[in-house]
This record gives sequence, C-alpha cells and structure tokens, in this order.
Amino acid sequence: MTAAIATAFLSTATWAATYHDPQHRFQISIPVGWEAEPFGEGVKFAAGNAYCLVLEGQAESPSALLKHLVSQFAGQWTGLQ
Repeated sequence: MTAAIATAFLSTATWAATYHDPQHRFQISIPVGWEAEPFGEGVKFAAGNAYCLVLEGQAESPSALLKHLVSQFAGQWTGLQ
C-alpha cells in the first residue's frame, strides 16, 4: 500500500496524531487507537491484532506496483496446503 493509498483508505477515521516519515518522504494521519512505528522503508500502523503496512514504492503506476507486490506474495505461499 503506498502512502497516498493509505491516506485515502484512512480518510474516514478520527485522527489522533500525524506520523512523519524520518526520511521526510511522506506524512500520514494516525487514527485514534492506532500506533505507528517505522518499518523498513515505510511505517507500520497497529491496533491490537490488526495492522497496516505503508511502504514507499517506485513503479510506473499504482497498478504496476500492486501487480509487483501481489506477485511477490504469491511466490511466498506456493507450499501452503
């Protein structure tokens, strides 16, 4: 999920604070009841057992980035029965 998509996805929530990327690439409002912490090249939002990862990605379009991410996840689950 890119920072722009995450911001749109979370746009209906009530905000507690704003997360500022340490590398100054983006900032995202944090919903009430959620915590944010750096995660690799992005940020992890967590509330209880639920979480959302926002990663900085570079692709020619959002759909190309999503296609790339899906192909990576699919390869990780090939041995699952």
